[in-house]
Amino acid sequence: MDWTFWVGNAVTLAISVTGWVITAVSGRRASESEAEQFNETLRVQKEHVDKLAEQVALLKSEAGIPRWDVWQLGSRKSVMFAIRNRNPYDAFDVRIEFNEDDAVTIGDVTRGSERSFDFRQMLFMGGVRTDLTVTWLTGPDSDHRHRMTVVPVRSGA
Repeated sequence: MDWTFWVGNAVTLAISVTGWVITAVSGRRASESEAEQFNETLRVQKEHVDKLAEQVALLKSEAGIPRWDVWQLGSRKSVMFAIRNRNPYDAFDVRIEFNEDDAVTIGDVTRGSERSFDFRQMLFMGGVRTDLTVTWLTGPDSDHRHRMTVVPVRSGA
């Protein structure tokens, strides 16, 4: 073996070590840059998730607010009224209560639908009652009766 063999191997080894060092340094720099980009993307995504969670909470709170419309049908002297279920759920055993002892039973009212009812008791109250209480169950087997005070929209005629 002559000296050219040893020099050739030494040069090859030096080039390999230099390549490994350059690759390691540039790889570290690239991974640091990628890590910074990843952390920034992660931060932005977390902000989006937080905003979406706020929107979900707002929608849930709005969905939890009962919505009922009650209005008079026909002339002001009419005893016919209607009720609309604007809730995102069906309501069961719906009743209109106008004092502690009396109620008009409407029955089940599916979401988005409306039912008319005869409200003769309004005649006995002289038409002066401005608010009514709507009560309902959220399920056919539910024990808890929900309550909400509504003001019926009166006919102008």
